[in-house]
Amino acid sequence: MIITTRNPSFINKPATTLQSGDTAGLKMWVEQRQSINPSNLVWGRIIDNGINFIVEGFRGGTEQEWVVIPCRRLIDARLVLGAVMTKEVYSIYKEEQSHKV
Repeated sequence: MIITTRNPSFINKPATTLQSGDTAGLKMWVEQRQSINPSNLVWGRIIDNGINFIVEGFRGGTEQEWVVIPCRRLIDARLVLGAVMTKEVYSIYKEEQSHKV
């Protein structure tokens, strides 16, 4: 009789990493998903707070509302972010939003 013990894979194996070819597929997938509803995308920045990712910026449309969207993974944040805001512009708008509240 053969008895084998099996350890959980998260203990024995290294973390999953992306190879250079994988990023092109992810980029195409994100662009395809964003094309479904482009008015829902955010012009802003992705902030990594060590626990999760937060997308902050202006949501599209005519009213341009400032939104703060928590995201579990970076790919989720990339799905919401339509265009990246420069650091200088982001800090100006962020300061302006803090005075409105």
